[in-house]
Amino acid sequence: MSQLQKLRKTLSDVTAIRNALIKELQPFELAPSPSLVPIEKIPNENLIQIFDYAIQDCHPDICCLLLVSKRWHNLVMKTSSLWARIELVCRRINNRPTSLPHVSYVKACYTRSMERLLDVVIDYTSFLTDYNSRKENIEHLTSIVESKGESSFLIKDLWENKDSVFDEECDCDDCSASRWDEAYGYEYEYGYKNPRKLVDESTEARKRLLNRVEALGLELGTDNGKLMGRWKSANILIPSSVATTGTRYDEKEFAKLKKLVLAPLVGDTPSLLTLQIRNIHVLPFLKRLDKTSRMANVHSLTLDALEYFPSCLQSDALHYLSIGHVRNYNQLAPLATLPSLQELKFLNFSSPYSYYSQQLRLAPQTIIRLKGLKKLSFRYQSHLDRYIRFETPHLEEVHVKTLDDTPDMGISTSTLVWEPWYWNENVSRETCRKILDSAFVWLGLAHTLILRNFPEDFVLEYLKDREHPSTLRVIYVDELKGVPRAVYVAK
Repeated sequence: MSQLQKLRKTLSDVTAIRNALIKELQPFELAPSPSLVPIEKIPNENLIQIFDYAIQDCHPDICCLLLVSKRWHNLVMKTSSLWARIELVCRRINNRPTSLPHVSYVKACYTRSMERLLDVVIDYTSFLTDYNSRKENIEHLTSIVESKGESSFLIKDLWENKDSVFDEECDCDDCSASRWDEAYGYEYEYGYKNPRKLVDESTEARKRLLNRVEALGLELGTDNGKLMGRWKSANILIPSSVATTGTRYDEKEFAKLKKLVLAPLVGDTPSLLTLQIRNIHVLPFLKRLDKTSRMANVHSLTLDALEYFPSCLQSDALHYLSIGHVRNYNQLAPLATLPSLQELKFLNFSSPYSYYSQQLRLAPQTIIRLKGLKKLSFRYQSHLDRYIRFETPHLEEVHVKTLDDTPDMGISTSTLVWEPWYWNENVSRETCRKILDSAFVWLGLAHTLILRNFPEDFVLEYLKDREHPSTLRVIYVDELKGVPRAVYVAK
């Protein structure tokens, strides 16, 4: 048999195998569906919904939609609802430098949203510190080296010895800084600068980012904050202190950042309904409030600490209040005295135990009377029972999320929701039983107990040896997989 005949036979065999495979796969092929249509035929109203969903996690990506086609460009530009959000968030993607949106983005949102109310997010909690800026450069250099199939061991080793590497005054013989010479070749081979220049690059990167923060702040508060009158919600999150090493913190590093962010925000906010602030003592547009209150419609307020509570707040519409840390018992006073809190429907405390001290232990107990409160929530409640007591005659639900057994606060409610802070195989059964024991201590006269994020089999085993209060009517287990299931119903 000639070579040509052999090749023809091989081709024939391969073709037969291919045809057999195609026939075998035919039952699994999708038949053409009338519901599948080309994207260019999707109606504008449906396409707008898709766009709205696509930019939920990163609103500045709206600019990308403008580049796809002329139809998309025109549709996005004339749809004001897509522009009714301003999102200024420090982001870092795929080892690229940390970045912020361009100033033109803010201007476009103000203009293209027409007269719509705006949701504003300012999140600089990931703003570059000196430490993080250097780390970014190291990671970028490492990714370049590894993309060439080379070892990045030397670079990582140098980073681990960063304290001496970045110490410009260190001239000892065994200083790790001398080892930068070994890495000098990367400048030529990979087109990256000598690692000795990382300090200067880090400083310049932070300067550029600060300049962008300043420009964005001025654009947000343009025309003396006149456009702030259209703010419907505002989330303003500023870092307080960031570890520049494992043990050192630099509070001064963010003083300029706070000033650049907050100083331009001097406008009135009569349309504001929701406010969340972190690490901010005074907001300019709160500081100047008078008794007539230009925030009279605020119904949701989230603070990371009670010390940031705007005592000038006069909103009678406030229904939701979430508080992070209680550092000083005197900070509880606003909760006990402000008339604006009497219509409060939901109150949440997070992590008060972190700041428990001798001062708190000796403090007199504060009584908080909230006649309209419907739901009370605690995360890491711990010592709160020692210095606060609630009088909430119309309370319907208490939700406790805890790590361990939790002291009872003597709060009467019809429904108790009990949840471990986390659940995995590493949590000891003894700890789990303590958490459940606390739930039954807290029950009081509650009719309903909801055990959230507990395995049902563990709860059933626990309940075998447990006596139930006569007032308890039903116990639900909610494994966060669907509808909670009743595991106990009183006869």
